[in-house]
Amino acid sequence: MKKMNRTIILFTKVVMVPIWKNADRPYSTDKNINKTELLRIQEIIDSVKETENFKIAFTHRSCLYDNNKLKTYETFEFLGDSLLEHYTSLFIYISFPDYSEGQLTKLRTQLVEGKNLSKLSKKIGLGEYLKFGSSFIKQYKGIIPDKIKEKYLGEVFESFNNELYFEKEEKFLI
Repeated sequence: MKKMNRTIILFTKVVMVPIWKNADRPYSTDKNINKTELLRIQEIIDSVKETENFKIAFTHRSCLYDNNKLKTYETFEFLGDSLLEHYTSLFIYISFPDYSEGQLTKLRTQLVEGKNLSKLSKKIGLGEYLKFGSSFIKQYKGIIPDKIKEKYLGEVFESFNNELYFEKEEKFLI
């Protein structure tokens, strides 16, 4: 298995393992991520946070007003969404071999729902890397309320998954 696959599966598993352990019950992001899991997640983040793709993965489109040559996370989010569905599907398929196609689909849908990704993103601290443009920040008098920030955290979770893919995969795209 390629290093990229192991990293994304590890990231997906570590972040979402509380959900999979309780798959027969309605999905909840209220389960805490333990210290060991948080350390593993931070190691994954630290392994890529100095890269150009990391900056892109956390750059909100409002930054374009400050510098229209920047790349924003929106295109990363597009691919990250597909990657997240793929790895989540693979993991739940392996973890729940007796589930029907309908049960697997329902579980995957619950797991990758935007509001749940937003909660997970907040729990693992991805919000601290999110960059907004000066005009966006100015409209909130310098302090963006958590409720506003949370709106974008699900998107950032998907974008970060794509960033991991780009950084951990061999450069076959070039």
